[in-house]
Amino acid sequence: MTDQPDKDTPIRLSEAVKLAFPFGGMTVSGLRREAARGRLVMERIAGKDFVTLAAIEEMRKACVVEPEPSRPAPRPRAQWREAPSDAEASRSAEALFRRLDHQSKRDKYTFASAAARAIELGADERLLGRLIVEIGKIKMDDLDQHHLNSVAAKIVPEGGKGKIERQVFRPFMRAWRLAVRENLADEREWVCPS
Repeated sequence: MTDQPDKDTPIRLSEAVKLAFPFGGMTVSGLRREAARGRLVMERIAGKDFVTLAAIEEMRKACVVEPEPSRPAPRPRAQWREAPSDAEASRSAEALFRRLDHQSKRDKYTFASAAARAIELGADERLLGRLIVEIGKIKMDDLDQHHLNSVAAKIVPEGGKGKIERQVFRPFMRAWRLAVRENLADEREWVCPS
């Protein structure tokens, strides 16, 4: 009888650790983690965990770390570029960050954001609140005259230029102009719906 079981014989995890890693470095919990990651096939029989030596060999193949590609040889000194000063690099990085951050804000800026900012600065919350319900989720860059006409028809279904101007157009324009001033929307021509 041999001391080593067949490669396909199920063995308990504690025994598998001793046989497959005779010099240490692996534990029962390590095998369980590899099974949880999907790299080790484990069998559960009568509530006990078993593995085969063949499964451990497959796991080891899946765990091989490829060598990193070698780095290119350094360029000769004559090809080196003068690096910008720390201050220049810092200013350039800060400017790029501000530009990207601003673009990111602008890409996400909705009418609700613009209206909330206008309310913060004293605009009529009741009137802007009605607009937020109707067009709040629309990005400022996507808003067009059709949206404004549609919201006017919903909020003031009976019509009336003066009423539409007071309840829809002026509050809308206050939020819009603020967004334009803060460079979160482009200047556009808007017409008061009738």
